[in-house]
Amino acid sequence: MAKNQIVLLDTNILIGILRKDQKVISTFSALSWDDLFISTITYGEIIIGARKGELQKTKRFLKSFGIIELDKHISIRLREIYHEAYYHQGLLADAIIGATAVTYDLPIWTTNKTDFNYISGLRFFKA
Repeated sequence: MAKNQIVLLDTNILIGILRKDQKVISTFSALSWDDLFISTITYGEIIIGARKGELQKTKRFLKSFGIIELDKHISIRLREIYHEAYYHQGLLADAIIGATAVTYDLPIWTTNKTDFNYISGLRFFKA
């Protein structure tokens, strides 16, 4: 696995890390912290799902990643995704995460590629 490969992590990867999924942790350990980014949407999804007693620990964990904020370019790509795949019933959060990856030409690391298979131009990280 190449170091210095910038990767956008999907929410399910962070859940895998927090739940100590050995397959996810093995790949995660081979990457450099400086190269790991999350969408602000992923940040929100993890915070919403955190247990009260683990909230502060979870916030510290999330702040160790680069966080890509929503911007005009992501919004434009999101609209394009919906024009291209208007029939798809995907979740808005997944569409925004996918738009972020495409906008910044980042491979996305996910354990569920079907959440994103309708997004043209999206590259997947090969774990």
